[in-house]
Amino acid sequence: MAKIQIKTNDDSDKFNLVCPFCNKDCRQVLELSSDKQRVKCCSCSKSFYCSLFIVRGKKSKIISDSIGMESRQFDIRVFKFDGYEELISIANHNSIDLELRSNDILSISYDEDNSIQILGNQTINVHLRINHGEFQRGCVQIKDFSYGIFCLLIIILLIKFFSC
Repeated sequence: MAKIQIKTNDDSDKFNLVCPFCNKDCRQVLELSSDKQRVKCCSCSKSFYCSLFIVRGKKSKIISDSIGMESRQFDIRVFKFDGYEELISIANHNSIDLELRSNDILSISYDEDNSIQILGNQTINVHLRINHGEFQRGCVQIKDFSYGIFCLLIIILLIKFFSC
């Protein structure tokens, strides 16, 4: 088991977390030794869970499905603060990438259903909200298609009306 060391400063136990409910960020005190911690949002006062890891490496790739929708698959190899290693694999249903490098501190925010909501790079203070598959573009295409058919019917009726 490797010994994990991180650079610390006077604010070493405070991390900038984003609430999965109200999207506001606030500095929270977290223990580096605990796996998953319950956190209360400073803005909306709702509780959520957060875990911290040290990044060993990250791979991500864009995957397209049969209807052309893109998602990004993340494979993040991390160290827990007790020295053990884990692989976190998650799909985000958009193509946005999150910069993670070796030795960055990764925060993961979960909702009450234990579903990953936000990935955060605490080293550079960048966060990514996870989209779990609500493809809005597909619904818009269906709506546009039915609107187009409606307009086509109106045009046909107008042509028949004025041709008489």
